[in-house]
Amino acid sequence: MLGISFEELSKSIPKSPQEADDIMEKEWYRVNPQTEQEIIDFYINNFVYLCVQLRKYGDKGPDFRNDQWFQYLENHIPSIRDMNILDYGCGSALHSVTLVNNGCKHVTIADLPTRLFKIAQKMLQIPPVKTITITEKYPLMEKYDLIICTDVLEHVKDPHLVLGHLAEHTKYLYLSVTFGGAYAPYHLHENAVKYCADWLNILKAYNLHQIGEQLWEVWCD
Repeated sequence: MLGISFEELSKSIPKSPQEADDIMEKEWYRVNPQTEQEIIDFYINNFVYLCVQLRKYGDKGPDFRNDQWFQYLENHIPSIRDMNILDYGCGSALHSVTLVNNGCKHVTIADLPTRLFKIAQKMLQIPPVKTITITEKYPLMEKYDLIICTDVLEHVKDPHLVLGHLAEHTKYLYLSVTFGGAYAPYHLHENAVKYCADWLNILKAYNLHQIGEQLWEVWCD
C-alpha cells in the first residue's frame, strides 16, 4: 500500500513525542513550503510527516480507544452514537477509530489524499466508514450532525474559509486549535494573528452548538 516494507517504516517512526517534534521542525525548514500548494504537497508526499503521524497509533492500531475523550463528547451529546459524524482533516483518524470502537454508526473521515489517509481508510474498513478525499477548497456536499476538527486550522493558509465551510455543514462543532511558535513552524502562527479574531464571529453567525475547547493562543517564543 505504501511502497515500502514494514521494517523500513518501523525504523523511521520516532520513539518519543519530543523526537517527533524535533524531526518535524527540521523537515519543515528543510523543505520550506511557502505557497498553499507547497504546503498541501508537503502533507501529501512527505515521508517524515507520515512517520511522525504513525507513532500515534502505538501498538493498538484499529483497536485504539480514547474513552475519556469520547465520554467528554457523550456528556455534551448523549445521542452521539446515532449521529452523522464527520472527522474533518482526520490525519491518523484516531478520533474516528475511537468513535467506531464506542459504537458510533455513521462516521465519515475526510483529508487530503495522503499515504496516512490511505492507512486510516484501511483501518476503518470494518465496519465501513465513508471517506471524502479533499481535493478542492470546499469539498463538503451534505450536512452533518457533528463535525470534529482538531489540529487542522493551524496548518492551512486560509483557516477562516475552512471554518466557514464547516459551519455551513453542521449543527455541532468540536473544534480544537493550538498554535505554537518557533518550535512548530508548520502551525503557521502568523495566520493566527491575522484571522483568529474573526472565528468567534463565524461560529456565532451560524448559531452553532460548540463542543470542545477553543485553543487559539498564539505562542511567540
